[in-house]
Order: sequence, then structure tokens, then C-alpha cells
Amino acid sequence: MLFSVLRNISLKGKLDIIDFNGKTHSFGAFSDLTSDNPYSKIRFTNKSIQRKLFINPGLYLGEGYMNGEIIIEEGTIEDFINIITSVYDDFISRNGIFKFYGTILNFLKPLHQINKIVKSKKNIEHHYDLNEKLYRLFLDRDMQYSCAYFHNENINLDQAQSDKKKHIINKLNIKSDMNVLDIGCGWGGLSLQIAKDTGAQVKGITLSKNQLATAQKRAQEEGLNEKVHFALQDYRLEKNKYDRIISVGMFEHVGVNYYPTFFSKTY
Repeated sequence: MLFSVLRNISLKGKLDIIDFNGKTHSFGAFSDLTSDNPYSKIRFTNKSIQRKLFINPGLYLGEGYMNGEIIIEEGTIEDFINIITSVYDDFISRNGIFKFYGTILNFLKPLHQINKIVKSKKNIEHHYDLNEKLYRLFLDRDMQYSCAYFHNENINLDQAQSDKKKHIINKLNIKSDMNVLDIGCGWGGLSLQIAKDTGAQVKGITLSKNQLATAQKRAQEEGLNEKVHFALQDYRLEKNKYDRIISVGMFEHVGVNYYPTFFSKTY
């Protein structure tokens, strides 16, 4: 079924897929190998990945590559991604089973996102309380997890994350006499930057013990203990009022059933 859908799509470039039985399936074509007309050959190492990609490519494409179910035989991972992403919407529109699957998932999403306080803590621990070396492999030097601000294509990740923090601070017009709450403060970088740039009092809250330990250590090392306080705490348990509230890249953890709770608490 996966190959049937791919045959009806006009690929930008050429993609060869070697299935689990060793048979090669070719899609698209190219005359000259260029960045606008790439070539990639991949191999499936088991039979199930073909079915999984048909049902939910958005999930299993990345997982399949990470798990070794999809092997890049020729071309680069960038070539493969460029070919796939250029026709992803077309693939989805032609895949009735995926659309049906997506409808069911959307209907069940509130059940999947039950996010009471105890469960929230377990979810965050599962995701973030890992060896910090893992995150240092792909994050910037300040350990910012999301929402980098690439205002032009010539800057690197470190600069983009630094620009993000400055952009947020400037937009919120934070002053030295203000109290600021950072919900989902991560490893503390934004909270510390606010204190350094504005002199405001900042409280950063997280549900990750590892993140809390790192954030507290950074505050101590940078001499900001009097300006920045970090706590292991759910936002729903916060009692104080603040002049500014910041939450960057945390909203996906809230859960659709808890959006009203989040906004009633923060507004």
C-alpha cells in the first residue's frame, strides 16, 4: 500500500527503496543530480516498517531511522528528507487510511493527554531526567530546548537561542522592579538571562529534578541567588502574583483538557 501511494506522487528527485525481501522499488526520476533534484536510496531492514510508514509516516519515519529499520544506502539523510518533505502533504492527501487514523487519534487525544499533577511530574521525569550529556549533544551552550529565533539564515544555534532570549525580554519590557515567573524554566538559561539583563526578580519552576539541580548550580556559580529562585513545582500550585509570566516551549506538555486551567492560572 505504501508503494502504491508513492507511485501516484510526483517526487522532486528520485527515491529507490529496497524492501525487506531485497526488491528495489523506484519512484520519481532525475536527469542531473542537484540540490533541487536529489537522489536517495534507502533499505528497509524488516517487514513491519513498510506498514508503519503507510499508517503514520510522521511518527515512524524518524523512529524507523533511529531504530535502524530504515538505512540510507546512497545519498545523504538531507537528500532523503528533502525528497520526502517536498511531497509529504500530497502523500497524506492520497492516503485515506492515514486520514482515518488521524481522525481517530484526534478524537482520542483528550484521553491520551490526561495530565493531572502527579502524572505531569512522571511525564516530565521520563522525558528530562536523563543523562544531561544527551541533551548537550544537540542543544546550544545555554541548554535552551526550543523556539530558537533564526531571524536570518546565517546565524548558528547558539546565536539564535541568545537572540530568542533577548527578543522575549525586550517584547515583555521587563523592568528591574518587576517579579517574573518562568513556567517550564528548563535548565534555567532564560530565567538567569532575565535577571542579568533587567535586574528583575525571577522564579523559575520545573518538574524535572535534573533540570532543577542544574539551574540552581548555575544561579550559584553566576552569583544570582538573590535574584533568581528555582523550584520543583507544578504551575497549578503557584500562589503568588507576577508582573510578567513567561512560558517557552512548555505548552505542549499542558494537554488539551487543561488549556482553560493554564490560561485561567496565568491570566
